[in-house]
Amino acid sequence: MKKICFILPTTELGGGPKHLFDLLKRTDLNKWEPFVCTQKDGPYWEDFQKLNIKTYNLILRKISMITLFKLITLLLIEKPSLIHTHGARAGYYGRMIGWLLRIPVIHTFHGFRYTHLSVYYRIPFIIIENCLGLITDHHICVGIGEKQRAAILKLVPLIKFTIIHNGIDF
Repeated sequence: MKKICFILPTTELGGGPKHLFDLLKRTDLNKWEPFVCTQKDGPYWEDFQKLNIKTYNLILRKISMITLFKLITLLLIEKPSLIHTHGARAGYYGRMIGWLLRIPVIHTFHGFRYTHLSVYYRIPFIIIENCLGLITDHHICVGIGEKQRAAILKLVPLIKFTIIHNGIDF
């Protein structure tokens, strides 16, 4: 059975954790053994555990060498076949580590908040996203508008993008 590592910055109420929870509910556990690296800071932590998903508590909202080494160590122990990151900071960690360890990475964007950044942060953000986009195997956008913003930023060739709409599960 193949392992998949999901990296998410938070378990607080929000679109990213809800999106991951919906993915985990539909994961074929006969084919995949998922585990989640995230922070134990919200109600989705318990929801992941109710699904019998192994969870690791890591602070991923801040860039830290300690977290980087903890995550590398964890992935060397767990040996996932695939890494799926959610959000910018979790994406920084997971995409760099995936590239270093030669593990394929899928990254899901959950909004491009670069327009709210000052120019001093906006330019480095776009440069970093462009560099990380080159080492990411595939990208998921949760809506058409998000894919259009990715095209404007020229992050990576649009052939490496898929839209999986985030919404209400009826």
